[in-house]
Amino acid sequence: MGKIRIHNGNWTNSQSITVKEGEEITIEAKAESGYKFTGWYEGSRKIGENELQKIKINQNTEIKARYEVEKKTTTGKIIVKSEIAMSSVYINNIFHGFTPLQEEILPGTYDVEIRTSRSAPYLEEITISSGEIKNITSTINHISPEMVLVNGGTFQMGNTRNDIESWSNEKPVHTVKLTYDYYIGRNEVTFEEYDRYCEDTGKSYPKDKGWGRGKRPVINVSWYDATRYCNWLSKKEGIAEAYDSEGNLLDSSGRITTDITKVKGYRLPTEAEWEFAARGGNESTYDYKYSGSNRLDDVGWYKQNSNNQTHPVGQKKPNELGLYDMSGNVWEWCCGSYLAYSKKEITNPVKCDDINRKFDRGGSFYQDDHLSRVSRRGAYHHYKDYYGYWLGFRIARTAFSY
Repeated sequence: MGKIRIHNGNWTNSQSITVKEGEEITIEAKAESGYKFTGWYEGSRKIGENELQKIKINQNTEIKARYEVEKKTTTGKIIVKSEIAMSSVYINNIFHGFTPLQEEILPGTYDVEIRTSRSAPYLEEITISSGEIKNITSTINHISPEMVLVNGGTFQMGNTRNDIESWSNEKPVHTVKLTYDYYIGRNEVTFEEYDRYCEDTGKSYPKDKGWGRGKRPVINVSWYDATRYCNWLSKKEGIAEAYDSEGNLLDSSGRITTDITKVKGYRLPTEAEWEFAARGGNESTYDYKYSGSNRLDDVGWYKQNSNNQTHPVGQKKPNELGLYDMSGNVWEWCCGSYLAYSKKEITNPVKCDDINRKFDRGGSFYQDDHLSRVSRRGAYHHYKDYYGYWLGFRIARTAFSY
């Protein structure tokens, strides 16, 4: 219910006034607590919806203010925390702030995503009711190597510098579009990280050539060893695995796919993802020969500076994205099979139909500098369980807007 007044008079339940024909009057309504004003009515006809309304009077009439019970919407509260302070919080894919975060939200179901630089995002679906408080805390999986977000973009793939050391398979230079964002390991997977997998699964520990384990990049692992490690990470985090037993990519429902944007689990980077990241992604302002520099000594371990052995990851300078050892140290397995270049523009390229021809990228500690160029494609290997003391890998994962 409520009260009314005319021409700023007293507030009453009803009033009458005599005016000249055609005169304009000012009427005002005020709802009582628990009610809301819904409009002015002349009979059944609505003539105004503002609490303060001007009306021209042409004849005798009765005007009523109508009210209805106010339906109060009580919000709930979410409290979002993360082991890493200042992690980004997204609710239904809209940025809301940084952790720790407290926010009032309307009752309903929401996807709350916590993004950090330490690992892939933490996602939780919540349903909150009026007056309810929900606590959301992301715990960083310390088994998972640190990852860096790479925003999708368009770039020129291949021997863009016309390096004289290039191989024929680096041509022709062509446009590649990556229509999605993805995460890639800040470092090559280390023995320390891979040994946890072996300990947990009972797999054999790869040999280290006597150079030591710990923070050195894992070596002597085949392409299939690397993909099994990726599946193990996915299983540990409760997400869909990226590979079947034959190395085919799987979507979130476990179906074989060639669409990398539908693969949710941890995996190896595609060749295009690897080269775009090695070139610095969208942060790049220069066409470097190596990843982050024209001088390999600054950013990588190779024949002339390595003492003929691998080195712990992250000791050289990173590239523009903060990625280490993309040039040198160890060759890195990539996701797909060999895909010949053409001049045609291509979107989200990946090829997975040959189980015995897998590619690697990046060069290694025991080889010459030209093999560590960002455009240099490694050898494809002709049997399923090929491995070597110069071969390792880093992980990747498609970034999803859930």
